[in-house]
This record gives sequence, C-alpha cells and structure tokens, in this order.
Amino acid sequence: MKKLSLNDGNQNELIYYSDCKKGIIDRCLNDNNWDNYDIDDNPYTRLIDLIDDHSNAPNSFTGFQDFEDYWLKLNRCQKIIWLFGMLNVYVNSVIIDEFFYNFKPFIFAVIEILGELGLTDELEAYREELYYFIEDSEDKELISFLDTLKQNIVESNIGLLDERNMKKTHIQLFKYVSDHKQLFFK
Repeated sequence: MKKLSLNDGNQNELIYYSDCKKGIIDRCLNDNNWDNYDIDDNPYTRLIDLIDDHSNAPNSFTGFQDFEDYWLKLNRCQKIIWLFGMLNVYVNSVIIDEFFYNFKPFIFAVIEILGELGLTDELEAYREELYYFIEDSEDKELISFLDTLKQNIVESNIGLLDERNMKKTHIQLFKYVSDHKQLFFK
C-alpha cells in the first residue's frame, strides 16, 4: 500500500487555483457572521463553494492514479482542505469504513491534517475509528500500524465530524483558508 503524506509533492506552488475577482474574494472572507450557523450554509461552506466554482482543478477523476497525481500537485494548504472535504463527504453521506477502503493511501494523511489544523477532538475520534477499522481488517500491511495507533488512542467523547462540533470546526477551517488565501486564489 502506498502511504501518502501531507509532505509529499508540491508544498507552496499555486498550480490549481480559484480565479475569482478580488472584490468577491474579499466580500466572502469578510462574511464572518457565525450567529445563524447552518451546517450546510455558513461562511466556510460559501468560501469553499467560491473556490470550487472558479477553480482550474479537474472536475473528475478516472482512477486512483488521478487522485494521487492531483494530491501531488496540490499545495500543502489545498491538500488539507481537499482531504478534509473528502473525509467529510464520507462521514456524513456514506460511512467512514468506505473512506478507509476507497482512500487507503490517504488514511494516515488525515491524522496529519487534523493535527495541523489543531482539531484535537476530531483527531481523537478519527484515530479511534481508524484503530477499530484496522483491528477488524485482514490487510497485513494495515495491521502493522495497530501498535502505533493504539499508543495514541484516547477514548473520544464526540463522534467524528459530529454536528455538535462542526461550527467550531468550520470556523477553524475558514480561518485557515483566510490566513492562507494566497495559496488558494490567483
């Protein structure tokens, strides 16, 4: 199994970007009202929609090699936001086990991104989910990571990407993109 890391490939170059008028970007970044938070419509989701709607990134992938090639071209900040988005889709629309199966080379990179974002609750919940997934696996290569994971397991009090925690998570992600906007917008 190839194990992809946040440190693989491009780190700072803007290969894929959102080409959007500066005024629109500024308005979106200044849309910092979290009072009427909605999990599907909030400043973070609107910012991600803006990035996606004006992006030069590919719209579809034909095989896993396309995902890997894409990962290697994304800069570090884009990797974090993209992989978080993929994880979010699987946790909230499918099931986490499908993410582990379909994105096996990325499963340890998620630990890196959650750590870099400072999302401690999510990191603990993810490690726990991953540990139980690997424990039930017959994949010898994955099983070799059990001892390392077990050392870092802290019983999580909140589910992975639990709605009760998502406002805090979205605020953190919004701040991350805002602080690194030069790595998303041209």
